[in-house]
Amino acid sequence: MGKFLAGLALASAAWAVAWWQFGPGLTSAPCDDRCGEGTVCTDERCAPESPALEEPVAEDEKAGKRKKRRRRRGGRRRGGSDPGASSDDAAWAEEELPPFTPVNDKHIPPYRDKTVNLDDYGSERLSDSVVNQHMSRLTGRFQKCIETAAMYSDEELGAGTLSFKLRIGPEGKVEGVSVTAPANLKVFGIVPCSRKAVYDHRFPKFDGPPMGVDFSFDVG
Repeated sequence: MGKFLAGLALASAAWAVAWWQFGPGLTSAPCDDRCGEGTVCTDERCAPESPALEEPVAEDEKAGKRKKRRRRRGGRRRGGSDPGASSDDAAWAEEELPPFTPVNDKHIPPYRDKTVNLDDYGSERLSDSVVNQHMSRLTGRFQKCIETAAMYSDEELGAGTLSFKLRIGPEGKVEGVSVTAPANLKVFGIVPCSRKAVYDHRFPKFDGPPMGVDFSFDVG
């Protein structure tokens, strides 16, 4: 009997602890469940729930999310042609630039003076205005040679003059062409590219001996 009463006393004590811990939560709710969605019970009153504040995002993190790489047209223009470009832009452009392949001008003969028998030809020759007119048509191709070299060069090309010496046959075909240039313009195929531009051009036919022509193209 003594053991039963002691056990009953311990059980009553345990129930009292459970009632103290859990009892009030089971019998009463904040504001008696009167607060609807979007409200909270504060001091026995329903008040609007304050919106949760978002954690601030660092400006550099926002900029990183907005930053996108832009594809540069025409490949990489190095040598100070785009001073505002970032290192990321330069690396992106460098990935797009294919390996440099120079123009092959081995089949193009250089200019040489030749002795001809004038009795075998007529007396015609191309006038200076006609020659200059045709050479001016090649300036776009010369400029393309310069632009290509600038894309691959690590430094500014600088100014200078390309000096041409060519020999034109009576059929209007260029029989030979030589180009001299300063050291800063002898890079990345400028000279062979310019020689090929002249060699591929056809001049008007004339009834006369082959004629030599001097021409210059200023760069910068």
